[in-house]
Order: sequence, then structure tokens, then C-alpha cells
Amino acid sequence: MLLGGVTMMTRSPIVAWTTLAVGLWGYLNSHPLRTKDGGNSVQGMIFAIGAIISAYVPRFILQPQLPASPSTS
Repeated sequence: MLLGGVTMMTRSPIVAWTTLAVGLWGYLNSHPLRTKDGGNSVQGMIFAIGAIISAYVPRFILQPQLPASPSTS
């Protein structure tokens, strides 16, 4: 979840994909006996997906500013 927070602060897609990989690894490595101790790996996966969304949404919303074409008179 720390990497997800770093992604949301820096908007770095590389860290977002790393967060998803670590979250997926934690989800696949979870054991049912450990979940009663408070470890919830689904929450980490949701946070990782949110980090990826927050890294890529500004690329779709913000349009690049094109330089103004010189006027010919």
C-alpha cells in the first residue's frame, strides 16, 4: 500500500505497475489462516488498481497544448 501512495503522489506509471505486481504477489501468497490476524490482501489489490487509474487518468483528461500557428498576412 505504500507503493500505491507513492504512485498517487508522483503519478509514475512504473511505480503503479510495480504496485500491482506486489499486490498480486501478496494476494496469491495469502493463506486463509493469516487472514484472521488482520491481513487483508484484497484491500491491497484494490489500492494497486486505484494507483494505476490515478497514474493514467491525467493523460486522458489533460490535452497537450499545441503551439499557435503563425498567421500569414
